[in-house]
Amino acid sequence: SGLVFMEAIIKRGVIPIHASALSHQGEVILFSAPSGTGKSTHASLWETHIKDTKIINDDKPLITIKDDRFYITSAPFSGKRKVNYNESHPLKAIVFLSQGTPKLHTLSIKDKLDHMLKNILRPSDDKSWHHTASLLHTLIERVPIYHLEADMTKDTLTLIYHTLYK
Repeated sequence: SGLVFMEAIIKRGVIPIHASALSHQGEVILFSAPSGTGKSTHASLWETHIKDTKIINDDKPLITIKDDRFYITSAPFSGKRKVNYNESHPLKAIVFLSQGTPKLHTLSIKDKLDHMLKNILRPSDDKSWHHTASLLHTLIERVPIYHLEADMTKDTLTLIYHTLYK
């Protein structure tokens, strides 16, 4: 049922992404990476140590555009931990995680696109691909996208927090 749902919403111009969606101060930060990298662990660090923070979806949040702004909406599917709230908030940033010594990189346009394509559910028909490609182009131009090497400590949390909320 999850794949049927995701295919149906792609046809409506929504982009499902494999990520943990974290709401902080009314905006969402997406932490995206392959399974087992530490998305949920990193999002939980935020929830534990930073006030006004909540995970709204822990596996398959949805990227939508409304009034020329990107939003993240929780989906009814949320992975092993089953953390999902029926909420929608503006998208602040996307952070692609890998394991390593804490280091934050801004990404080139090519790297942003590569990471996005690896972590979204890709459409199965040409019409949906055309719309998804257009949304991705706009998203990559407007939304800050980073790569974070993370060791899942408070140092990693501090590094990304200070970058996003100087």
